[in-house]
Amino acid sequence: MGQLIFQFELRPDYSHDNFLLGANNRAAYDFVRAWPNWPVPVVILAGAQGAGKTHLLKIWQAHSGGALCPVQNLQDGFNPLRYSGGPAAVDDADGVAGKIGAERALLHLYNLSLQNKQTLLLAARRHPQHWGLLLPDLASRLRAAFTLEIPQPDDAMMRQLYQKLFADRQLAVPDAVIDWLLLRVERSATTAQQVVAVLDAAALEHQRPITVFLARKVLGVEEGDD
Repeated sequence: MGQLIFQFELRPDYSHDNFLLGANNRAAYDFVRAWPNWPVPVVILAGAQGAGKTHLLKIWQAHSGGALCPVQNLQDGFNPLRYSGGPAAVDDADGVAGKIGAERALLHLYNLSLQNKQTLLLAARRHPQHWGLLLPDLASRLRAAFTLEIPQPDDAMMRQLYQKLFADRQLAVPDAVIDWLLLRVERSATTAQQVVAVLDAAALEHQRPITVFLARKVLGVEEGDD
């Protein structure tokens, strides 16, 4: 079965100390931390949901003091001068694709960043060549930008994270539970935090240990789905 993506109403922790660092994302992490000593002015962090793009963007923002431009602001009437005084970043930047006003706004922000010799950091789910952009000028500029591809966290990283999260709550959880979660839950630090919090609350409510049976019930996985 495919991995489940849970929508829990918990606030993500994007602090530096909470970043899940491993072999597969160290290059992106080291690059982000190396700002302002970047060899290029425009950088794109590309990776699937849960790969840690937003977390890296937040770490960069705290490190650089850069401004975060919500992708929803990129539309007709957008004033790039609001973000021209320093480095800027846009999360979910591929959301502009197919919307001519949004693409034009991003192009203006891109050009102004280059003109003012300021950093522009974009986060997106895929490489720009797969965005489906309408504006040839924007498409060519972004394809030529420096893109860092971030793979999903691997099993070793996620296992270490689950062990830490459960230990932080002084919870003794069998390896079988973590094995079960690794197969069924989206691979991201934020989702892992949410899942552990929900399982902890359920265990307290029902006064029982965390088991595969409890995880299945709490996360809504039918027995036949295993």
